[in-house]
Amino acid sequence: MQKLNENELRFFLLHEYSHIKDNDSLKMHLVSLSAFTLTPFVFFLLMPIIKLPSNIILLLIVVFLFILVYFIIIALNFKFKRNCELKCDTYASEYVNTKYIKSAFEKFIELGIFDYKSRSILSSHPSLDERLNNLNININNDNRS
Repeated sequence: MQKLNENELRFFLLHEYSHIKDNDSLKMHLVSLSAFTLTPFVFFLLMPIIKLPSNIILLLIVVFLFILVYFIIIALNFKFKRNCELKCDTYASEYVNTKYIKSAFEKFIELGIFDYKSRSILSSHPSLDERLNNLNININNDNRS
């Protein structure tokens, strides 16, 4: 915080304010709860209704499809979280001049707080490149890893 000037700090405070204002914490917890527990519970409830095949190959296909759907829903959970982060960046950018946002990200890169590494599909935060692209900011950095 001591490395940022008032305008640079304002961007990150407004980003966090957007999370509070939109009740993102509750939404993210509900989405995670749904993805990790509600989805298997729904499948569990559907099992007596759906007649499982007695053929082992068909049964393995059904199990594989269940696992595939489960992981897709978990990935969508993380996609929702990354989109919340980008939404909050966009909100904060409406109140802070782009030059200060760019300067703040450059300082964070120098401090090693952000890096350019892409995130996995199971990451709750977007990569730095995604965040900068979302804000239409270009930072040239020779130390990309």
